[in-house]
Amino acid sequence: METTDAGYSFRLTLSFLEHIRELMAETERALAAGTVGQNRYDSVIEYYAGHLRRAEGHLQAAREAERLKLVSLEHELRAALSRQVELSDAVARGEMDRAEANEQNRHYNHELSELDARISAADRNIAAASAKELGGYIDLPLDRYTAAPSTGAVPIKAAQRPSRIGPFVAVGVALAIIVMGLAVLGILAGETKVEIHAEPTGVNGEFIEIAFRNESAKYAFFFTPWPEGPRAGHRASTYGVELYVMERGSDAFRFLPDSPGCWSSGGMGIVREEPSAVESGIALAIVMDPSCLASLGIDATRIRLLFTRRNGTEAGRYEYTVSG
Repeated sequence: METTDAGYSFRLTLSFLEHIRELMAETERALAAGTVGQNRYDSVIEYYAGHLRRAEGHLQAAREAERLKLVSLEHELRAALSRQVELSDAVARGEMDRAEANEQNRHYNHELSELDARISAADRNIAAASAKELGGYIDLPLDRYTAAPSTGAVPIKAAQRPSRIGPFVAVGVALAIIVMGLAVLGILAGETKVEIHAEPTGVNGEFIEIAFRNESAKYAFFFTPWPEGPRAGHRASTYGVELYVMERGSDAFRFLPDSPGCWSSGGMGIVREEPSAVESGIALAIVMDPSCLASLGIDATRIRLLFTRRNGTEAGRYEYTVSG
């Protein structure tokens, strides 16, 4: 199962890389055909380039992990071969009869066969340059490539602010699309120590970047967004985000329970039914794409992200004005 899972993860990551590259190529063709303007092209291609770099980073990390596993497997193989040779020596010394040695040798042959298959699979995963080499391209919508070998959580130093996603840089205050800039979760007695930082990102600030940082000594969990809202049944260290939108012609926010395709981490779409498990000293980088709301039939002018604890108490909020 381990070999199969690793092979699928590599195949999925390579498929995601190929998918992003094709989207970038389509954008290039659209610019050449004049169906998109230069400003839109620059924004979209930068967004895809960030996903591409993160996906390439996932692939590199997966290959390094697979190489370490390969070293361990080769060590196990040498040890099994050594034990097999010792059988003959034990029979020669009269320490084991042939029937017992033959039975033990069948066990070793089975073990060697399994190790050889796992080593071959690891070699194949490391060397693969395309999804086709691992069974074929997996065709999914962009937000469905969720099973890559990384969760999107990245290690950070204790005093370091979470790094930005991809090549995006924060827009200046003069852009004036921020209503509230920083949401930091307060720490209550007995709670996990976490922080959330939210700000606009992208060439024109068209995306929202959220960094969920765990500074406690145990795991913290974050739903993006809550699948059914906060509830006591979750772990004490569980947090989540609720999405509220103000639509054109309205002056009130309304809760939006579902927003498929709007959230990603590490270039992969987020499956909201499962929380992200964030280790101690780790920052989970999340991107919310407000433009996807239009595909859901929502003409949003403002967005509110409400960060809550499992008991429903508000821990912070962030508001964003949709440009255009």
